[in-house]
Amino acid sequence: MRKDAPTPSHDVGLDQTEQLVKRPLITRAGNKSELLDSFGSFGGFHPRNGRPPKSGTMDSMDASSQSLSSWLANPPRPCAFVLSGGGAYGAVQVGMLKALFDAGARPDLVVGSSVGALNGSMVALDPEGSVDRLVDVWRGASLDSVFTGERRTPVGVGMVTQLARSRTSIFSDRQLIALIERHAPANTFSELSLPFTAMVTDRLTGVARPISDGRLSRALAASAAIPGVLPPVDIDGTSYVDGGMMAMFPTRQARAMGAESIVLLDATPSDPRPAPPEGLVDGLIHTLALMVRAQRPPAVDATAIGCPIVDLPSATPPEVTAFDFNRTHQLINDGYHRTRGFLERGIDDVFGQTSPS
Repeated sequence: MRKDAPTPSHDVGLDQTEQLVKRPLITRAGNKSELLDSFGSFGGFHPRNGRPPKSGTMDSMDASSQSLSSWLANPPRPCAFVLSGGGAYGAVQVGMLKALFDAGARPDLVVGSSVGALNGSMVALDPEGSVDRLVDVWRGASLDSVFTGERRTPVGVGMVTQLARSRTSIFSDRQLIALIERHAPANTFSELSLPFTAMVTDRLTGVARPISDGRLSRALAASAAIPGVLPPVDIDGTSYVDGGMMAMFPTRQARAMGAESIVLLDATPSDPRPAPPEGLVDGLIHTLALMVRAQRPPAVDATAIGCPIVDLPSATPPEVTAFDFNRTHQLINDGYHRTRGFLERGIDDVFGQTSPS
């Protein structure tokens, strides 16, 4: 049965990640002020009704002096961590999570789509140990280990063979399922410490569906089943594909689960890619990415959602593709540094507004 949520601790024991962030890091900003200036308007704090929320102990907060990290240590609860999809981009969420945990932020529930569901399931099992576990997962991730049907079959050959065999996808999900079952934190949702929802899309109707019970590995595989790239997954007689198709940024679903505040960990690049896609797979993924990008504006509309949303700035460079697993280390580091710098900003600075009366 689901256990009570772990007691928050500000001392996160993350040996592997500590080693990772203490070595020389790849950053796109030379100093702190440049890092903060580089955020632009993509990441931000989206308060309900355009101002910081007054909830619980936050009624008397001084928004002009309080940092975002201190606000996140005691936000309106329940607080949801929402993790977007994004394929190989998902590595950046590991760094984001590390920075959030270092700042004292802890979720009460977790919602994820596609790769965000895989990352999110680790958080839902054990928030304190999730980053170490995720570093292990991402360290071993590669194109061949995730998307080919046979470990020793070249990607191109495997694509032709798989398409001829299945007529639904250019890759088998054999390797992905093996990866999920090797690293899946639990057999069923009920074994997780925190309430967790994996988003999937009904292949027939196109409706986004939340899955929060049953066999965990099947839900995670369905949530990541990119149409045309990976085969659909059948669960209880219904065929499902990637949750990101209709719920790439599932903030509304988090609100429906009872969230009173939301932290959005968007792994996708905020800027357009510098060159057109090359090849069938890259072109397909790019087209899908453009389609789901339209979901983002309503997903961060706090007034419509009905609760404050902390929208962490993207640290994924536009030249990285969703199939590039060779830059995992850079993405984790960049996600950590950019999020840490962002959390140091004052609430008023993030809002761009005066303190609430």
